[in-house]
Amino acid sequence: MTGEGTYFTDSYIPRYKSMQRQIYDARKSGSFVIAVDFDGVLHSYEEGWKDGSIYGQPVPGCVEALKKFQTCGIKIIIHSARAVSKWVQIEKDQVFQHGQLDQMATWLKKHNIVYDEIWNSPGKPLAHCY
Repeated sequence: MTGEGTYFTDSYIPRYKSMQRQIYDARKSGSFVIAVDFDGVLHSYEEGWKDGSIYGQPVPGCVEALKKFQTCGIKIIIHSARAVSKWVQIEKDQVFQHGQLDQMATWLKKHNIVYDEIWNSPGKPLAHCY
């Protein structure tokens, strides 16, 4: 760094302003999307994966925050590796592991957590904010 400029590259600033504009336009049109991870963001996850069960309480403040987002017309997508069904290697066998989509939906409903969709595909969903 020479001390004469900014830390960010010259190409970063236009991308940042473009992103701000996209977010503004999306929110104005009612299509702003946030993606929220399940474990550690909504579900407290204080004991880690444990036996795979969904045992914890909501992280303080998450219920209220998501309700405010929904009131603003923001689409809420919950995502987690838990929701994805996949083939996994266990010792020498290929085993189909069913995702925990139903268990997640039950837990979210039990705790009055609002959302529009649970993402059950590999990778993260496309969103404006994570």
